[in-house]
Amino acid sequence: MRGYSIIDHAEKIAFDGSKVMKLSELIDFAIKPQRKPSPLDVYRDLFTVEVGKDSRGNYMLINVKDGSTYRKPISPRQYAWYNGVKDNEREDVGLTIAATMFSEEILTEYLMRYPIHNHQERIKSMAIVKHRNGNYCLRAALTDGYMPLIELTSEEEAKFRSLHVDEQARQDFLMSIAMLHLTRKDAEAVKDRIKQNTQSKAGVRILPSRPQDYSPEISQVFTFNLANALSSLNVSSGSSGYKREHEVGNRSRYDDIDDRQSGTRLTM
Repeated sequence: MRGYSIIDHAEKIAFDGSKVMKLSELIDFAIKPQRKPSPLDVYRDLFTVEVGKDSRGNYMLINVKDGSTYRKPISPRQYAWYNGVKDNEREDVGLTIAATMFSEEILTEYLMRYPIHNHQERIKSMAIVKHRNGNYCLRAALTDGYMPLIELTSEEEAKFRSLHVDEQARQDFLMSIAMLHLTRKDAEAVKDRIKQNTQSKAGVRILPSRPQDYSPEISQVFTFNLANALSSLNVSSGSSGYKREHEVGNRSRYDDIDDRQSGTRLTM
């Protein structure tokens, strides 16, 4: 482009070659290929994946977009699957492995945003009690008579003690612990339903007890079942999840999870 000029005779505007060159450096004229929509996009919007190896072995780490980070060991087979595919398939394989390994954490993160129950309304009262093992626990009394005993971590106990001058802050802190505990229970229930559905769809008599032992085929079925469950929790971002009840009978939102897998193909 250098050594040439562009002249717009109608508007009487002229650019010399050096200015055109600078404009071309600022503007990316390359046409980027559009990614085909995929059920895995729900994970792409939620976290990124890292896979590595250190003195403790192979591991996977997910960085959730809200700032949370989770790390777990993965099996040699998972590590080999991730590193053995084409470069353009590696992200999808990583998301698939992550969905099986971190399903409970992913569901908990999602259910905190899109709850299926209003746990705050269920909690009648809270109290700190000392467990027989010497540790302190939060006892929450719920409207249905359920009374979970939630053991505090050392960090939670220290934080609770530090708030002794502010009773409202103490109550808010205890409420956050109780809400997280009950949300995790919801996540466990959804995960159990997904595992049952995966077992049926994959045509296996029993699923391996550890997700590290899932075959690539089982991992894919589980991953798409979980993606469908997450999508059903996010059917309307304008209202709270516990108000978006399933319209058919009294079935829960994750009773009809299936393994629709259009849009993504992985090498196994």
